[in-house]
Amino acid sequence: MTRVWVHVEAAELELLAEPGRRPTLPFVDSSREIFRHLPFPFEGGRFPSDLGAVVQRTVLSGEQPAREVVHAPDGSWLVGDGVNDPNVPGASTVTHLVHAYDAHRWNTTIAELAGMPPGRIATRPGPGAPWTIALLEGWDD
Repeated sequence: MTRVWVHVEAAELELLAEPGRRPTLPFVDSSREIFRHLPFPFEGGRFPSDLGAVVQRTVLSGEQPAREVVHAPDGSWLVGDGVNDPNVPGASTVTHLVHAYDAHRWNTTIAELAGMPPGRIATRPGPGAPWTIALLEGWDD
């Protein structure tokens, strides 16, 4: 199985709307603005609270720990469980990146990746294991 991340664009979100209705955005926290891109490197080496990411719901729910963090070449961020397909409809959502590591103590080390340059992927086998950062290969920007 090949794992492929998708970018959620406004035009694609229109497809999620019922006919004649505005789309409901799949945000976990829509009470604050979410930005897909913010100037990098981040101030103080910390993720900005309004930075958005595509995050697998299994990570947000605590069903699975984060095992993959991608900083795409375009500057967007993605967080996955490294086990389940993130492209299945409903498997991923857009939220503030901080929710990916604030929700469960086994994901707190995601915060350490705020300085990871674009075009990189961080992986780990599970909670407590160190992150390994590598070039992101095969990514079509």
